Amino acid sequence: MKGSEQAMLAEMLQSAEDAAPVEAVEAVTGVIATALNALGVSLLIADLSGRALVRLTHQPAGGGPGRRHDEEDAEVLPFDGGPYEQALRQQAPAVIPGDGTWTVLAPVTDRGEAIGLLEIDLPDEPDDDVVGRIARTALALAFVVIANRRHTDLFEWGQRTTPFSLSAEIQRRLLPASFTCEANSFALSGWLEPAASVGGDTFDYTLARDVLHLSVTDAMGHGVASALTATLGVGSLRNTRRRGGSLIV
Repeated sequence: MKGSEQAMLAEMLQSAEDAAPVEAVEAVTGVIATALNALGVSLLIADLSGRALVRLTHQPAGGGPGRRHDEEDAEVLPFDGGPYEQALRQQAPAVIPGDGTWTVLAPVTDRGEAIGLLEIDLPDEPDDDVVGRIARTALALAFVVIANRRHTDLFEWGQRTTPFSLSAEIQRRLLPASFTCEANSFALSGWLEPAASVGGDTFDYTLARDVLHLSVTDAMGHGVASALTATLGVGSLRNTRRRGGSLIV
């Protein structure tokens, strides 16, 4: 990593630390834009449906083209098999030529969790070194998102192009923080479909030194009652595991 890249990374982390959680990504993308002389920088987060990307923007005046919540705007970009979808699914950077500009898409990912894409518009065609630098920057951005989404509903709201039912809201809290984990000895990934209305189906996992704990639960019925039953089951499994007890009766 070159000195200029190290300096940009340090400035990114400091800007994220200095900003409020809802402004951290905007602060970091501002640093990226300045360092790369970019025409524009955006974070596109993956929708919970798995069928779209969402561009979040803060627009105090007027309104944007997508969903609106107070001063936040979410523009939904449905998957159409094009370069945006392929960059996310293949977890590989892509360069898209435009009319005198070039757009670089880099996966924002952590241990296989596809958080979204970093979209950067450049005035000149990027070489392999620049694309590699942007790809590494996108990995650093993943940690900024993970650290700050714990403190605000902004990212969660942006990911929900379909409103959640109450039972699905309860169930959401039972799921692991990341649906995917890639490690040296294994790769694990889970998904729920539909994510916005189910109430009793959950999965959970945690990794110890030499053991991977994995559970799948299916509470009978639907709706809030099923979600509450699942809450009791998942809570019991986690408590027993964390107390060092046996899950085998």
